[in-house]
Amino acid sequence: MNRAVLHYEPSSCGGQRELTLLNALAEFYPLSTVSGDLELELTITGDGSAACRADRCGSGGFQVTAADTALAARAVGSILAGGGEMAEKRDFRTFAVLLDCSRNLIFKPDYLRRYFAALALSGCNMVMLYTKDAYRLPGEPYFGYLRGAYSSDELRGIDDAAAAFGIELVGAIQSLGHLEPALRWPAYAKVCDTPSVLLTTEPASYDLIGKMLDFYSGTLRSRRIHLGMDETHDLGRGRYMDLNGYRRGFDIYNSHLEKVMAMCRTRGLEPMIWSDMYFRMGSRSLDYYDFDAVIPPDVAAAIPSGVTLAYWDYYHTDEGFYSEWLRRHFALAGRPVMTSGIWTWGTFWYDHAATAATVEPCVAACRKAGVDEIVFAMWGDDGSYCDWGSALAGVEFAASRLHSGNAPAPAARFRVSGNGDYDLHLKLGKIGERLCGLELLAPAVLWDDPLLEIYWKEQTAAHGPEYWPTVEKLYDELYTAASAAAPDDSDRISGDLRHAALLIDVLRTKLGMIREMRTALTDAAARKSLLASGGFERIVRLLDRLDESFRSHWLRFGKPQGMELMQIRLAGQKSRWREAERRFLELPPDGHIEEMEESAPSCGSVNQYKYFATASFFI
Repeated sequence: MNRAVLHYEPSSCGGQRELTLLNALAEFYPLSTVSGDLELELTITGDGSAACRADRCGSGGFQVTAADTALAARAVGSILAGGGEMAEKRDFRTFAVLLDCSRNLIFKPDYLRRYFAALALSGCNMVMLYTKDAYRLPGEPYFGYLRGAYSSDELRGIDDAAAAFGIELVGAIQSLGHLEPALRWPAYAKVCDTPSVLLTTEPASYDLIGKMLDFYSGTLRSRRIHLGMDETHDLGRGRYMDLNGYRRGFDIYNSHLEKVMAMCRTRGLEPMIWSDMYFRMGSRSLDYYDFDAVIPPDVAAAIPSGVTLAYWDYYHTDEGFYSEWLRRHFALAGRPVMTSGIWTWGTFWYDHAATAATVEPCVAACRKAGVDEIVFAMWGDDGSYCDWGSALAGVEFAASRLHSGNAPAPAARFRVSGNGDYDLHLKLGKIGERLCGLELLAPAVLWDDPLLEIYWKEQTAAHGPEYWPTVEKLYDELYTAASAAAPDDSDRISGDLRHAALLIDVLRTKLGMIREMRTALTDAAARKSLLASGGFERIVRLLDRLDESFRSHWLRFGKPQGMELMQIRLAGQKSRWREAERRFLELPPDGHIEEMEESAPSCGSVNQYKYFATASFFI
């Protein structure tokens, strides 16, 4: 990639912060300490203005002035993107990204350092690492067992890397629910209320939480911590009820929060929690977004002081809804932190359509409401199989909505920060569209069993016989686009186009095979042609290649733990395709394949492997 090189002289770059930032960026981007034609001088003022600017000076050089390190990095990104002189302001105090390190893929520290560099050029000034049990607690050998959990030394190194880019690293843990990865082990039976929720009347639960808080308070620079505490739908309804009888969920929740808040205070931590359970417990349908939800005044009054509520919403496309829910949060506990989404979950590639449709109205409502902190969550539900590099296109998109001024557009910035084609990354997001377009779940296409055809039948029933031919045509177009691109792998952090092309090839080949199989059910000539074509062996070979590609893909991002799940799933697919071939070989002229001929009763499965791989009891 042809990019201008910015040269900087250590003696004229201001203080240590400026030099540390430039040296950190120079490891990955075209900056150099060797004198040349395009000189760069950088000053970080610390004046709180949330502004940055780049002015021409000397013979083609730039003088960059920025209020903080993150803005300085964004200004450097603007210059590298060919923006020339620029002046910009960050409209929010915090521009954060949340990275999911809990759903099997645990990011390698070296990969995070590279990722932080790309985030820095976008202007990101906070990263939350979401770790359910993916960190090693002293005296807790089953906490994070076989999960690639981070040691304190690893996280200190990650924190150092973030700090060099002006990024505050914040721990995001779970201190009540969502602890199923750890609570699965018998060692934690004593602290279980339900399989995912801690027992709040058990002293050992607070001993465990104390270790969590000690770990993060002693490891990261930031005094902020996200305690989680979301989606505890069955709080107090398991062993708690057996031991203590019924107690109102609101009261259990606030009592627990008060205890954990006290533990935070003694450690000098400033906590936040997800807000959903207050709204859910006030809803007859346990719905976070229920307009009729009622939070009793005594519950609101009992919310401990000092805790910040984090309002998560990745789904609404109406600015008015965000405005109303922000109003309710302000009334409940003061200014919230807003968490929107860069859609990486339940998809193999960044979903731009869903991101744009939700981020735009969310940011607009936050501006009007006076919210000053926005987090963009990048979740890994169902196995973290998204191409995380592709999501950097979404980061640049989100960043463009949080800054005002005359900086280069996201496409130009992404060409530098990710060394990628922004428009192509957005186009490939059509591999799976959930809020817009075809309502297509690409992982469900891959995981769908070739004989049971759960997802195939549901979508056919919902959308009619022309649905799948439309999808096949879309996949043909996307395959052509991905396979025609020739990425420069030398410094690529953006999405892996070769992997994407192979994945799309598997999806379109699978749909073609299902179409041929269904014709062969009732047409003897088509059955003979199907068996003679070698199609079954072809898709197994493609799955072999995809298995190898996923391995390389996974190890590019993460530690090896968790990769076994993808390998087990793909091995299952290969085995089922061989079974499909056997069933057709064994089929008499007037025979039937019972599973394929059973129709779908309705359409409504969610986008998870277990709903499409089998209809049998899933262990």
